Amino acid sequence: MKNALLFSLFLLISMILSAQIDTAWTRCIGGSSDEPVGVFEKCQALVKATPDSNFILVSSTASTDGMMTGNHGYTDVFLAKLNYEGDTIWTKIIGGSDIDVATGVDVDASGNIAICGYSYSTDGNLTGHHGDSLEPDGFIALFDYSGDKIWGYQYGGSDAGGISGRDYLYDVHFASNGDIIATGTTSSVNGDLPFLLDVYDCGWFLRVNEFGTVNKSSKVYSAEHTYENTNDLYRIIALPNGHFVAVGLQWYMFTANLWMVQFDSYGNIDWEHVYGPNSGDVYTSDLEVTTDGGYMVCAFVNNFGGDVAGPWNGGSSDAWV
Repeated sequence: MKNALLFSLFLLISMILSAQIDTAWTRCIGGSSDEPVGVFEKCQALVKATPDSNFILVSSTASTDGMMTGNHGYTDVFLAKLNYEGDTIWTKIIGGSDIDVATGVDVDASGNIAICGYSYSTDGNLTGHHGDSLEPDGFIALFDYSGDKIWGYQYGGSDAGGISGRDYLYDVHFASNGDIIATGTTSSVNGDLPFLLDVYDCGWFLRVNEFGTVNKSSKVYSAEHTYENTNDLYRIIALPNGHFVAVGLQWYMFTANLWMVQFDSYGNIDWEHVYGPNSGDVYTSDLEVTTDGGYMVCAFVNNFGGDVAGPWNGGSSDAWV
């Protein structure tokens, strides 16, 4: 059954008195179809605070009615700004006639908004698609604080001798100099990616300048990377020293472990490490920098041993921090 809502946004204010949490307000935003469209990889609803104490909401929509008028095709990217009371200030929809999915968002000190994701569209207002509509490209779109699109470009490669160009961007972050950093997964060996025939289905580090021009686009892979042991990068954050740290997965055929990579300010790898149980899977979710200079990563795990301390609590998976 189709979901008629985009999502309910709950702003929860913690009240010290009586140790209770009160709901300040809720909002349901969407149309008569699905928001977000959960059948697509990493499709989710995202919320980010802005410097003027408002909120940016980003998701994907298959609706063409309600607040989603202006949809260009099957699935588009939806962007909205809400104030502290939950009132909608503005909404935007971007995309083309095929599938466009949002996966990450960041806001800089001036209120500019960067969105990343992936697109199958060869038309619309995310330009520069590589290959045909069966090959997804990663995209980054930049908006000002008023919701006006400054630019929106697709990045990736295309089919090369049977090696298909499948490129996904999953997270985006503003660098201190105004550049935009994004991470994801790629199988391309041409276009914006280096020609490395023996390295595909690997992590992807992308850095573009304020105009969307590529400064660095590199494949990122572990020491254990092979045709069968592949890599993904899902989340990235900036460190106080200008470096970046990202988390993703190291795959061993059908088994996944947590994979962390630290980059210097230019995107070169400082170090990479794999964590996980002796057997079983880890699926990473998010990460933050701690006040003592370390990292906190949350994930799901379905076994213990190795780097995962027991006891195992049962069920299909446990949370792991």
